[in-house]
Amino acid sequence: MKNAATAKYLLGLAGLALLAGSAMLFAGARSFIAHAARAEGVVTDLVQDADSKNQAPQVQFVDAGGHPQQFVSSLSSNPPAYARGDKVPVLYDPARPAHARIDAFFSLWGAALVAAALGLVLLAAAAGLHIAARRRAVAAPAGPGR
Repeated sequence: MKNAATAKYLLGLAGLALLAGSAMLFAGARSFIAHAARAEGVVTDLVQDADSKNQAPQVQFVDAGGHPQQFVSSLSSNPPAYARGDKVPVLYDPARPAHARIDAFFSLWGAALVAAALGLVLLAAAAGLHIAARRRAVAAPAGPGR
């Protein structure tokens, strides 16, 4: 019984922490998009993750000052989402052009969505444990010492 109560609180706290993190990631993405400059980039290579078979696109673009910039997307997949030579829309920080992202839904919002989904799952699990404990308490016959 005590383990279930501990699990309920730990799951709930972890869920709330993930939801708070998700809100911060969402706010960061919104701020980045609001201040970002746009460019067209080209996938020049696919970089394989060191610990998996996933590949991330390496993108080259020219910033507003005419300087070539290059970045590797933080989002990788297998099979790769892009091929060499693909043209992709790019958002970049004008003050730091190397800080760039592919202008695609999951590249911008994926981390916030995954954190929110995990947070909601953990909160649902905590709520389920809470409801189950309440039902057991109501259904348990009152015995001596209660």
